[in-house]
Amino acid sequence: MTVFKNLPNPPAAAKKPLSDTRHGITRTDDYAWLRADNWQAMFKDPSILDPAIRQHLEAENVYMNAAMEDTKALQKMLFSEMRGRIKEDDSSVPMKDGDYAYGTFFVTGGEQPRYFRIPRNGDVKDETIRAVLLDGDKEAVGRAYFRLAGLDHSTDHSRGIWGYDDKGSEFYTL
Repeated sequence: MTVFKNLPNPPAAAKKPLSDTRHGITRTDDYAWLRADNWQAMFKDPSILDPAIRQHLEAENVYMNAAMEDTKALQKMLFSEMRGRIKEDDSSVPMKDGDYAYGTFFVTGGEQPRYFRIPRNGDVKDETIRAVLLDGDKEAVGRAYFRLAGLDHSTDHSRGIWGYDDKGSEFYTL
């Protein structure tokens, strides 16, 4: 049995029973108060989260950080090992569409894809004719979280649209 020393007391969420009856069956949830009714709006603006919910979540984070403190070196080692098994400069096979072929590639040390196109009459491996349409690493600079939704182009290949989420909410800005 592992004994943790110097840990704060684990946070205990208050029980605030809420009963709901549907189809003649009553269900009571002691922790329904932890589910924000305005969760969709809250994902767009985290500052509107109920302070009681925020306080409990922050207490859980403090406890988790204290409980995991002695594993920091192991976490770094595991992260390095997993990262070492990833082909960092990977790329997709370009997909043909009209006069162009579109694809993605990653650069060593980067975390986000780069979207490119090449003329179909060119050599796919010739980087001098590869036009980078969107550089995810550049877009992610200065953001604590960043995820690209993808890039799509118009039928005449003159315009593109792409989306990103910079809050982790899965609400994307186009």
